[in-house]
Amino acid sequence: MRNNRRAWMVPAVIALGLLLAACGRQGMEHMTGSGPAESAGNGAAGAQAGKGAQDGDSAQSGNGAQDGDGVQSGNGAQAGNGTQSGTGTQPGFGTPGTDGAQADGTGGQNQAGTGASQAGRKNTGASQSKVTAEMIGGSYFKSGDFTYRLRVTPGTPENPDFPVLEFVKRDPNFSNAFSMLHTFRLDAPAADGTYTLTDSAGGQAGSSFTIDWTVGGPVVLHGEKEEAGTYYPVDGNLMMPELFARPLNQSDLIGLTQDELKLMRNQFYAVYGREFKTEAMKTYFESQPWYKARFGADGFNELLLGGLERRNIAFLKAAEDSFDEAQAREIKSGYAALPPAPYEDLLPERGEIWVELYSDAGHTVDRGLYYQAKGTISVPITITRDQYISLNEGTQLELVSDGLTGETVILKQAKDTQYGDYVLIDPKNPDEASGIYVNFSYEPYSQTFSMWTDSVDTVFKTVYEGNVFVLKGACEEYYNYFNLSERPQGAGAFRVMEFNENDPYSPSPYMGNQLVTDAKGYVKALYFMGD
Repeated sequence: MRNNRRAWMVPAVIALGLLLAACGRQGMEHMTGSGPAESAGNGAAGAQAGKGAQDGDSAQSGNGAQDGDGVQSGNGAQAGNGTQSGTGTQPGFGTPGTDGAQADGTGGQNQAGTGASQAGRKNTGASQSKVTAEMIGGSYFKSGDFTYRLRVTPGTPENPDFPVLEFVKRDPNFSNAFSMLHTFRLDAPAADGTYTLTDSAGGQAGSSFTIDWTVGGPVVLHGEKEEAGTYYPVDGNLMMPELFARPLNQSDLIGLTQDELKLMRNQFYAVYGREFKTEAMKTYFESQPWYKARFGADGFNELLLGGLERRNIAFLKAAEDSFDEAQAREIKSGYAALPPAPYEDLLPERGEIWVELYSDAGHTVDRGLYYQAKGTISVPITITRDQYISLNEGTQLELVSDGLTGETVILKQAKDTQYGDYVLIDPKNPDEASGIYVNFSYEPYSQTFSMWTDSVDTVFKTVYEGNVFVLKGACEEYYNYFNLSERPQGAGAFRVMEFNENDPYSPSPYMGNQLVTDAKGYVKALYFMGD
């Protein structure tokens, strides 16, 4: 149902500042640029996806392919050289503030401070369990064969510090679809050592496997099966890990050199075990602990690559071929002088963020490297684990339902659980029949719970209204189209966010529930993930 993608207000009968987005409970993490924070300005590298998905310069896919050349390994060719990485935030609760909504001085209005629980503020200090969660959680990949991945969840609602390991295999045709191979649940917090674990996945349930685990480092799955091997964390090992999770666009190019583009493109082949011919590529990748050659340079099968990977390879190759060094330096310098976005501190580090922007020129100012557009930002209404336990013991919780006005809502256990185990009601109208029934999803890194309705719609609250900074070249796209080389065009499918929409019946806004920003909070991409 692609038309039902707008966030909407809850019916007036409940009179709450809640937002519901037509999206699934599980979503991509809120991504901030782990490589350079950049804008395409006037098309920094002029690259267009879908052109020449070749491996290396002047190479034909899988037929005598040559690696990229001209890169000096370890000498200015490292990704992220002189650039900023994303900073992200974590939801906080009970953060003291002032009464009423406060103007932020940049044309926007920030979340109001009240005595009720709030989400969307940056934590000033991380707990020890959170530090451990960041060290062990995330995505891992098998050395020499990126087809196999390991997803580590730091914990569950019942045991927040006991990790869950899921070994999966990528679908041959889709970069973002996987089949489950093994599921292992630790019965204690993660620590360096050897574990004998019982598989709880469907086809392998009851089987025992041995795993060596180094916290913050590799995980070794022992055995004779094809998926056995050493798995390395994506973060900290791969250049710009976003490359493997989402399509690149022009806003991803500032701060990157031509050599870095070449390394990033060839990294797609390296993770699958392709050998390289040029000395620079051989030297660089053979120095990486995760690299394991399995295929000769001329014997690599391009079908190993998923659709998203081929799309990004083509984009990077086109960027290399049209690279203008003088223009790239100018744009990078201009970006360095840009101020942080006024809402940057309100963005949670992980999970859904609903953004809706006017798409016409009348609500937008062209600032050269970016657009200043009018819009709103909403984050899920969340509760802590302690609040969740208290709720299930019969306590009613008062939560902020509108971050701009400070309006609140009451959350309690439902008497009628046909549509949900809990219900949100207006403090002025405690009748459960006029409330909204909800259930919970667990976020293991922050150990918080977000709400969703019976139609699997996340419950949001608006925390910002005003100017949103969007880098030129940023795109709006439907998540399920990531693997398509030829994508449907238009609202709800794929659009470059150029803020020139012109419709006499009101232009369709740019919107989505998966926000990608750079280190300063500038929008790089806006995706919709849902039905």
